[in-house]
Amino acid sequence: MTAVVLGFFLVNIAFIHVIILGFLLGVLGQVGDLAESLFKRDFDIKDSGGRLPGLGGILDVMDSLLFTAPIFYFYVAIIILPAQ
Repeated sequence: MTAVVLGFFLVNIAFIHVIILGFLLGVLGQVGDLAESLFKRDFDIKDSGGRLPGLGGILDVMDSLLFTAPIFYFYVAIIILPAQ
């Protein structure tokens, strides 16, 4: 829903790309969170660091970026930029 609302402000990107990226990144953010939780569970680690107390460590803050950042980059580089 956020992608649809903010998509009106992105004048250089076709609206269909905004919809696709919103759905894709929303799903992959959850997958990144689950993958990071699986890694921590396999290694029997509760917190992945002490730098950010109360948040579970730096990986818990950035876990959704594990999959979304590379996919966003490649989607923009391969699909959006060559079409312009």
